Formats: sequence, structure tokens, C-alpha cells
Amino acid sequence: MSDKTDGVEKKAVERRGGASGAGFMPGKSGNPGGRPKGVAEVVEMARKHTAVAMQALVDIATDDTKPPAARATAAVALLERGWGKPVQPTMEQDENGKAVGRGLVVFAVNMPKVVE
Repeated sequence: MSDKTDGVEKKAVERRGGASGAGFMPGKSGNPGGRPKGVAEVVEMARKHTAVAMQALVDIATDDTKPPAARATAAVALLERGWGKPVQPTMEQDENGKAVGRGLVVFAVNMPKVVE
């Protein structure tokens, strides 16, 4: 599509992406340098300490002298890493948009026996 205003031809340019809403010119990246190099190093370092971090969560969750909020937070972190985050209920709607019930996705898993 082109438009002439005051004798100057203006062409519409398709823009894509971009958080600002202005988008990117065709053939141009919003992140030309790619992912920063330091990110991979941080991920690698964190993964090397996974066992230590998990043990720290276990220590906090099982320590009766720790505040209940800290124990609960550690327990949730352990459960989510082992079993994933819980499924959230969804509202079902009729043809008029009125809520008519709740839907849940339920997964059956063999939970391991807790050993103390």
C-alpha cells in the first residue's frame, strides 16, 4: 500500500513484534546480539549446586526450630520441583458467559511413602 502526500510517496511497512508496540522492521531482530553470554554460565553454575540447594530445602522443611512460613515455603519448593505445580481449577461458562461449574484436571500418581 502506498500513499501520496504533498508529492511524496509513503509506503506502508509491515512491522512485527516489539514490546513498545512499534514493532521491528522486516529482517531486523529485536535482539540482534542474541542471548547474553553470561546467562549460560549462570545456568551451569546453578545446576552444579542443585544437590546442595535441594538439601538446604530439605533441611529447612524438616527443622522444627525454623519458622513455619520458612518450612512451608521450602516444602512447596520441594514438591513443585518433584511433582510440578498443581493444576488450577477453571470456570466453565454457558453460551451466555455465565459460570456453570468448575473443571479440574486430575492426575493419578503413585506418591512415594514418606520416610523419616
